[in-house]
Amino acid sequence: MTAVQPIKGASLVTNATDPRFLNVELKQRQVDALNAWTSAGHCGILAMATGTGKTISGLACAASLESLDLIVIGAPTNEIVRQWVDELSTRTTFRPALTVTGKAEQWMEPLFRKLHLVNHRQFPRERLPIIIVGSYSELSKSRVENLIADAGGLPLRSLLIADEVHGTGAEVYRRILRSDFRYRLGLSATPIRPYDEEGSNLLLEYFGGVVYEFKLEEAIAAGILSEYDYHVYMARLTADEYFEYRELTVKIGRLLGRNQGEDPRGGGRSFAKGRSQMTQEEAFKQAQRLMIQRAQIVKAAEEKFSSFNQVIRDHPPRRGIIYCADIDQATRISAKLGQQGFRVARYSSIDGDRQPILAAFARGELDALVAVKCLDEGVDVPAANLAIILANDSSERQFIQRRGRILRIAPEKSIAKVVDFLVVPPLGDYPPELIAPEINRVKYFAHAARNRTSVITKLAPELAPYGLSYSDLW
Repeated sequence: MTAVQPIKGASLVTNATDPRFLNVELKQRQVDALNAWTSAGHCGILAMATGTGKTISGLACAASLESLDLIVIGAPTNEIVRQWVDELSTRTTFRPALTVTGKAEQWMEPLFRKLHLVNHRQFPRERLPIIIVGSYSELSKSRVENLIADAGGLPLRSLLIADEVHGTGAEVYRRILRSDFRYRLGLSATPIRPYDEEGSNLLLEYFGGVVYEFKLEEAIAAGILSEYDYHVYMARLTADEYFEYRELTVKIGRLLGRNQGEDPRGGGRSFAKGRSQMTQEEAFKQAQRLMIQRAQIVKAAEEKFSSFNQVIRDHPPRRGIIYCADIDQATRISAKLGQQGFRVARYSSIDGDRQPILAAFARGELDALVAVKCLDEGVDVPAANLAIILANDSSERQFIQRRGRILRIAPEKSIAKVVDFLVVPPLGDYPPELIAPEINRVKYFAHAARNRTSVITKLAPELAPYGLSYSDLW
């Protein structure tokens, strides 16, 4: 798949006038994003910080195209799909979108009929473009691909908008990235896929690279996003947790480091596996499973739970989001908060329809949402002003997205707060593979924080026993 070549002589928007179909005035950054995408031949990725108007920028790009037949908008979750449907109905004069989620019988027949009519030039021009908004899990299914083929393929002038575009780099979703989309737009605060060079390269090639960037620091400086303070609490692994962590580290090292010769089947280097041989690919997959187990030890470190009371005393949640490692941790934290009189709700994949929970939080009827991944990206919770991060993946994208959830400007919000846990080994030992990613995250969060200097000044003495100095944190 290759990116569409730029269209020569593409017209630019020179001021903030509303493009056709759009009934909202564009901010200058959104005009700049539209111009960059137009100049790149109506293909490219807009890498804009959470809360800076990626959705409006995407709608402006769609509205700027003349005689468009079809718009397909993909999103990673049903919550984000609903947000797009709402934005389309309130911010544009496009005709209502067809939502591709839920029961297939509710949308497959209307979608087929519309595509068939467009491809046979029997669909009224004034009712175009057709708009489809769906989740990646649904849009990537073979039945959607087969339906499009049976209807005669994609119409000539079709646009793909991929929200949280990094998701489409996952192998399971790549069917969405069809070569016959004439126009392509990716949206994300973090478009690069960590630890997935193949997926990242595929996205950059398909969309034509990042054509516009608006960073979080720029958004804070411009008053578009809230300033934030950063607070760090140290949590040491127990002796048992540390022993298990080191045992897994040794096993991972053996899997990735012992070359036992070439795989006779041509599969690359092989590794010890009893009497048989383990290919490099098999060893890597097994090592990945052990890495997940090892990361879980850090995410669920017991001292985080015992220190949580102090965190709540220091930073009582009134509009807070608490990010947990798993359902068990979220359940424990929810119970602890409830016992202390806070109004909380768990927000996870097993909690059914989560829209009423978000609505109650927005109305101030809940003090905190205790989340497991579901609030990592895309969901608007502008009322939130506190993020307590009990658990983090090593993914930079995840902690950027989580910070972004609380930085949107909202009434009665002056300064947001991020509360983080820095997990370290017991005193007397120092495994770099444990503390390095923790320090990288702290440095990243502290960099844009209002209280950066005080955070580092406080942490430096506490981390001195691990061989770290002030300069390592700055």
